[in-house]
Amino acid sequence: MTDLKFTCNDPVEKDTVIPLGFLVKHETEATILFTTIEEGIILTGESEITLKAQCTQTGEAGNVPPHTLTEIIKPIDGVDTVTNEYMSSGGVNRESDDNYRQRLFEWRWVMEKGTYSAVVNAIKNVPSVNGFHIQPYWMGYGTLLIIIDPPTQAVFDLVNAELDTVKATDEEWTIQGVELVPIDASFVVNVSLDEAVAMSAPEMVNIEFAVGNYIKTYLDGGLDARGELRDPIPIGRDVVPFEIGRFVSEQIPSIRNFETQYPKEPVVIEAYQRATSGSISVKVI
Repeated sequence: MTDLKFTCNDPVEKDTVIPLGFLVKHETEATILFTTIEEGIILTGESEITLKAQCTQTGEAGNVPPHTLTEIIKPIDGVDTVTNEYMSSGGVNRESDDNYRQRLFEWRWVMEKGTYSAVVNAIKNVPSVNGFHIQPYWMGYGTLLIIIDPPTQAVFDLVNAELDTVKATDEEWTIQGVELVPIDASFVVNVSLDEAVAMSAPEMVNIEFAVGNYIKTYLDGGLDARGELRDPIPIGRDVVPFEIGRFVSEQIPSIRNFETQYPKEPVVIEAYQRATSGSISVKVI
């Protein structure tokens, strides 16, 4: 699942309906389609609306990076662009034997309503949740603050429904979306000498573009060089420049050095926050 944001270049002159079942395609993968699961109206004078959507196929193939669901199949007058601001989530493949055994092992704890284990298990039962943080005793005994990633209403509704099944009589919880912290960063990349000598200006630009994309993949999630899906950086995980450099170097073997211009030190991320990509600058020398 994900949220799709429909945008008009100019405010619409009349109410514009985005229907239930409206299809949006992935920018490069023609078989990956998402369909709206609610109807929405861009009101006269407005220029955007956000609607819940889900993939038309099952499995992990539907977990796609941010800003990749961009192709409108049947144009609507006045609607110019569409995108997913967050990575889609919830697509899972068949459960492994080991995971199934672990769930059975934990059953006696998670079946007791109102316990911490029951709450954690309920949230884990929602595949669309990429990450979460629980703060017990938020406003006194029997209250919880639950931070959810991605911060979309579609996921909040699913979590609420699952928590209702394990709620104790007097228990209360508040669900909030994770606070996204944009990380602006600047890097200088060295490639091996032989390749640098033979490298043309367009090739350097291509490497800069690839490095920038992999930095965004490290932070926001997406496909790595092997075509495997990487989750976004977890909630509460500090941004360490060295770890970004190591990840990018693994993706592009020709890189020999990865120097951080900014930030020089790790960026501290609180338990209710998650880092996301901001302005990324890359220079190949």
